[in-house]
Amino acid sequence: MKCDPNKSRVFEKQLERPDIKEVALLIAMISCVCLSFLRWRRRRRIIMSTFFTYEERLTLQKYLKESRSFKQIAKSLGKDPSTISREVRKHMLEVTAVKAGKVPNSCTHRPVCKKKNVCGSECTRGTPVPCHLCRSCNEHCSDFVEEVCMNRSHPPYVCNGCENLDECLLRKYMYDAEKAHLASHARIS
Repeated sequence: MKCDPNKSRVFEKQLERPDIKEVALLIAMISCVCLSFLRWRRRRRIIMSTFFTYEERLTLQKYLKESRSFKQIAKSLGKDPSTISREVRKHMLEVTAVKAGKVPNSCTHRPVCKKKNVCGSECTRGTPVPCHLCRSCNEHCSDFVEEVCMNRSHPPYVCNGCENLDECLLRKYMYDAEKAHLASHARIS
């Protein structure tokens, strides 16, 4: 519904005193400005609700660690689930770290592989141990086929709440609130 100050002319016909006519016109104009401002503010609030504060990102990270769904997270943060999904996918980071004593090896053949010294002089192990224990053999092996965790292909797209996080040797994607916030502000600036 558009606001039209000319609609106040209806009031003018009913009023005979000139000072009251001016007041009625002024009230109509003020109400029109107020309605326009409220519409602008509502649009601005909708746009601003898509931006995350640092505290919201920390809460999102905590909820991802608790394995909550995007719908549950969105409800508690007062945002749309698609906004949560975009935030996570836009700011997920690749992590290759594994538990101490384990070697990150994402080859599908690692459990049965018997190859040794595939990387030659560049081997990080220095001894003729099986390649599935070497960090750099994945890059040099001609039979390397990366095993991809199927949990990365559907929500939440990250490994923050995974039960097997400490034992997993595959490539991981994590959501880090601090790094996401810095990256977001670097993009805006």
